[in-house]
Amino acid sequence: VELVMKKLALDVLKGVVLKTPVDTGRARSAWDVGINVEPQSVPAASSDAGTPLTKGSATINSADVSEQGNTIFVVNNVKYIGVLEQGHSSQAPAGMLGPTLKEQMNLS
Repeated sequence: VELVMKKLALDVLKGVVLKTPVDTGRARSAWDVGINVEPQSVPAASSDAGTPLTKGSATINSADVSEQGNTIFVVNNVKYIGVLEQGHSSQAPAGMLGPTLKEQMNLS
């Protein structure tokens, strides 16, 4: 169960980061991961998609999520992430999270 949970979290993180539209890179770099605690801050800006992927992957891989009830949070706290998720960017007209979750659930 732990391996499946981590793989799903890693796949969701990668999906949302890579689907996030890029203008300044602020929204893409703001994806963050928390284990049992939802991150509340906004990470430093970076135009490199590798930054949130590297940091988030390390957090997920090092987590002990074997206990029932443990939660992996993948969040983005920039103020306008909801607008982007609603498709207000031609780079991601369907948003990021919805399409990523559909892919993970093998839905069309």
